[in-house]
Amino acid sequence: MRRRDISRVLLASATGAAATAVAPSAAQAQTCTSPCYPQTAVELAAGITPTNTSYLPGDIRRYGALVDGSTDDAAANQKALKLSATYPMTVPGGTSIVGTTLTAPSGSRIVMDATAVLKAKSTLVGPVLYLNTIDNSQIRGGKIDGSDAGMGTYGLYIYQSTNVAVNDLWVTAAKGNGVEVDGTSGTHCTDISLSDCRLEANFGSGITFTYTDDFRMEDCYLKGNSIGMESGACTRVAIVGCQAFSNTNDGIAVGDSCAFVTISGCTSAYNGAEGINIDGCTNSTISGNTSYQNLIGISCWNRSPGNSNAGHNAITGNTVRDCYLGIILADSQANVAITGNVVRTCGANYSGTKSGSGNHGLYIQSCDDFNVTGNMIANNTYDGIYVNSAVGGQINSNYIISNGHYGIELEAGSGIGRLQLSDNTIKTNGDGVTYKAGLYNRASSNVYACRNLFIEEANPGTQQVPIDGSTGASIYDSNIQYSVAGQILNITAGRQTNNSWNYNSASPTVGTWALGDIVWNSAPVAAGVPGWICTTAGSPGVWKAMAAVA
Repeated sequence: MRRRDISRVLLASATGAAATAVAPSAAQAQTCTSPCYPQTAVELAAGITPTNTSYLPGDIRRYGALVDGSTDDAAANQKALKLSATYPMTVPGGTSIVGTTLTAPSGSRIVMDATAVLKAKSTLVGPVLYLNTIDNSQIRGGKIDGSDAGMGTYGLYIYQSTNVAVNDLWVTAAKGNGVEVDGTSGTHCTDISLSDCRLEANFGSGITFTYTDDFRMEDCYLKGNSIGMESGACTRVAIVGCQAFSNTNDGIAVGDSCAFVTISGCTSAYNGAEGINIDGCTNSTISGNTSYQNLIGISCWNRSPGNSNAGHNAITGNTVRDCYLGIILADSQANVAITGNVVRTCGANYSGTKSGSGNHGLYIQSCDDFNVTGNMIANNTYDGIYVNSAVGGQINSNYIISNGHYGIELEAGSGIGRLQLSDNTIKTNGDGVTYKAGLYNRASSNVYACRNLFIEEANPGTQQVPIDGSTGASIYDSNIQYSVAGQILNITAGRQTNNSWNYNSASPTVGTWALGDIVWNSAPVAAGVPGWICTTAGSPGVWKAMAAVA
């Protein structure tokens, strides 16, 4: 949930308040007892007089912070932050109340104890910590807590800045986004990294980054936010080893015309929408991730407003299990490779509240020139692979086993063409009652199937007519292999030609057949009919029994 509608005026106001807090003051003579760290030349030049010289330069207590959980320490903190390019701003353990936004300069270094907390005061408007058009800043450790702040308060806001590294930071309960990295179309943020951060229970997103290049997020934890992570209009993004759990919507989402995105080694689970989602992206890769108990395991979309260049993406080597739907490829994403994934037990094992149909392992709609190769798709409640309205795709060398409906279902939609299915192993799909086909073709045309192995497809004897050609669609060059003698393909629409073997217990009574088509007897006996041959083309045409078996 982006909340960039917070007024820049408010941010400017917060910045102005912070600036007032660090207005130069006259240097003062100092006396202290050991240890004693007198005012430095840098402090003097900045017009900052320490109030407690028993602390080293940069320590917020040196400038008057009490860190008692009740006193507003913002003025003292801002003094330390103003000097932080020379002396790292040091925040000790305890809770330091922040009533006005802290604004960091270029070159700033912020070092927080592991138990240190910068907690937003209820009157704070704007972010707790603001990096505005700066370069070369580092933040390490501690927590930013927005639980007492008003709506729209960010934890950390990075605006049009470069070379920023954030490590080991915990941002929680912000009433806006936990972390916002925000460039503009004219001035992008660049070289931004977060590592080992925890972004939890923020009202908006855990993190949102837009108009940002060379962004890296590694080993971060995103839990209980509206969205774990979202982005737009970014280039060269790496999301590595992150975990996203129990976010209201998406766990990890990168979209809106991003390019060269890598999401790898992440785990996303129990999120209310997609576990991992790229939307409108180009030249991007989702690899080696685990997604489970999400509404959708992994999605590759091109939704509104859409990106005319979306595509050339890869979804490879992921494990998706126990989601409502496994992997979805949709909305004009072109030239996408889905390879080497394991997609299993989606549908019945999903513990969320979604109900209805669509529990497929892999769902493809309105996408062209895709490549689905080397995946294992097993034990999903509906189809192993469902394809609707696609041109130029390949489904090759997959292992499709024990899915509740069809192994592969081809839905006509607005048309399927130039689709190749080859070298797949399709085994024991369907329930043997309503769904009995390894491959179910609903009037799709120009489908080429070859060298597929169908093993023990559910109850073939009950599917008396494997082909219904009333729609005039075609499956060509079906060089089918079987592991069980007499096993039928169970195609329930379309015409199968060339090197095909059709089995039935009687001559066809439905479907469109060509002269010379043969249907073999699925239960031949001595002195019985071995099969039937079509002597007049038609629907179903005229069929004559072959000579009886001697």
